[in-house]
Amino acid sequence: MSNIKSNFLAIKKEIYNYNKHSNLIVVTKGQDINKIKSILELGHRDFGENRVQEAHKKWKELAGLQGSINLHLIGRLQSNKAKDAFELFNFIHTLDSEKLAKIFSDLELN
Repeated sequence: MSNIKSNFLAIKKEIYNYNKHSNLIVVTKGQDINKIKSILELGHRDFGENRVQEAHKKWKELAGLQGSINLHLIGRLQSNKAKDAFELFNFIHTLDSEKLAKIFSDLELN
């Protein structure tokens, strides 16, 4: 795990050297829970996923460790998973249809 931590810290340092106001989002698609825990232990709180079901399972298991986690949905979203995404993610980075916009608008109003 120390390799994961050292890689993360090196990448974070390099990015912040370019712009101190950057926000690094660690994408955890297909990653093992223990790898994610090692990044959480370093105090990182922004994570990205592109699959709602995978994210739900993964972050439900990590619920006790989350604290103030910001989950970012990246990638395409199917309208049948919009409600689950709305409830799980803090940020949704892609919105590619009017239908999804309407669903999110209705969810926000409720």
